[in-house]
Amino acid sequence: MEPEPTPNDAPDATTTGTVGVGGRRWWIAGAVAFVLIAVVAFAAFRPDKLVTDERVDEQLSSDVAAVIGETPTTAPPTSRPDDAAAVPAAPTTTATAVVERGRGTFVGQSGHRVAGTAVVVERPEGLLLVLPELDAENGPDLQLYLSPESGGSVDGGVYLEPLKGNQGTQTYELPAGIDLATLSNVVIWCERFSVPFGTASLSA
Repeated sequence: MEPEPTPNDAPDATTTGTVGVGGRRWWIAGAVAFVLIAVVAFAAFRPDKLVTDERVDEQLSSDVAAVIGETPTTAPPTSRPDDAAAVPAAPTTTATAVVERGRGTFVGQSGHRVAGTAVVVERPEGLLLVLPELDAENGPDLQLYLSPESGGSVDGGVYLEPLKGNQGTQTYELPAGIDLATLSNVVIWCERFSVPFGTASLSA
């Protein structure tokens, strides 16, 4: 008769390929850590911004559109049977309340593509920055600055607000008392990586 196996002869979990409880815990912890790192990386770098566009189409008032050279969309006038007999009103001439104070063409920076113009107009209620039909490469955490530097630096500049979109027409109110003679450069700035995406130098 063959001798009965002793406890020391029992199969070892490490030799049979069976994962112990401790091993399973380490595997689960590693998987959870990987997922958390992936989520944090996605939120920080937003790779989806490189392949998606955010379009903004703000309607400009007729006087602002006329100054910057855009044609606002207006509904055609309706005709009435008695229009032919109506006496036209005497034309009135009024000076425009909107004046252009600066204009520049965007140039891409740091290898990024940005096209379009930046126009600053003065209205009775203050200065307005208009980006008509902006066409820019998208990116994470894009911000808008006015800067004294033409090369894309925002050192000494004034922060405006987050860029509303990388495509389309958009407007931004400028702070009261801002000096366009000094802060004459519009900068689209990527806050996430601290690099400029595009600049437009304003000239009167």
